[in-house]
Amino acid sequence: MNLFFNIQLRTRAVGLLACIVSGATLAQMASSSETCPPPPMQLEQQMAYITNAPARNAGFLWRVEKDGRTSWLYGTMHLNHIDYAKPGAQIMLGLRSSDVLALEINPYELQQQSHTKPAIDFKLSDAQLERVSKAYARECLALDVTAVSAVSVTLPLLRTQAQRQGLFWGYSPDARLAQIARRTGKPIVQLETFEQQMAVLAPPKSQAEFDEAFQVTLNAIESGSMQSELSHVNQAWRQSDWQTFVKLEQEMTSSQPEFTQRLLDERNIQMAQKIDVLHREGKKVFVAVGALHMAGKTALPKLMQDMGYVVSVVPLRN
Repeated sequence: MNLFFNIQLRTRAVGLLACIVSGATLAQMASSSETCPPPPMQLEQQMAYITNAPARNAGFLWRVEKDGRTSWLYGTMHLNHIDYAKPGAQIMLGLRSSDVLALEINPYELQQQSHTKPAIDFKLSDAQLERVSKAYARECLALDVTAVSAVSVTLPLLRTQAQRQGLFWGYSPDARLAQIARRTGKPIVQLETFEQQMAVLAPPKSQAEFDEAFQVTLNAIESGSMQSELSHVNQAWRQSDWQTFVKLEQEMTSSQPEFTQRLLDERNIQMAQKIDVLHREGKKVFVAVGALHMAGKTALPKLMQDMGYVVSVVPLRN
């Protein structure tokens, strides 16, 4: 399994699945411990920090025009650093000029969660359990093997790798734009359901495939390569380095074509159709979705262009 691909997938899964990983909680350890992943700032501290921080344009923005109305496509990162949590002037201009904010998932809307069990009852071997227990201890996590499935046992570890880089969903453009829209009374529309997103993350097809994924994930965590890749991708987004995301999408398509079709192609087509409906209803839409949805053969900008929209890149500057 390709490591770069695996990390991007797992990183996205962390942001989406954190709310349902109930089997692992942060151990009661001193927050000042140098060995534990740093938690996010307390909410009041966050707000004060972001208020006083400079606004930064980051990511990728497209202008989408048709029938005398302008909508926007914004490629985001679902996990972000607080120093880039305050949207820049160009992003805010697009949002303010729009009638509705469209996100993959509306964080303020109750999501229906599926509790369907995998067809295969995957098991952790004694060696795997010992290894993951040590990893949990290093990350200041408490492991309850009776409350977490084998398939999801690595998710809390992936979350802490992001934490060690200062990356949290609450600092993401998706979260911040949703907060701003709610505060200003701008409607938020979700382009997908939670269950649709979870359907993308199909479980392994065999115990051997599960064992391989487990091995790759733990190796990446223990070697530090996962943190390096997380930092690399996030840095590329901050610098609006489009070629990094183009190469990532190409690598994913080459190494995991079936998964990439589920993750990007099929979802992009459905999202483009919903964006088109909103625009045809007379709404100017500010669309904020993960940056990878903007790359590849079914990239959202390309799909909108195929629907007759005039699409143009908006260079982001600070």
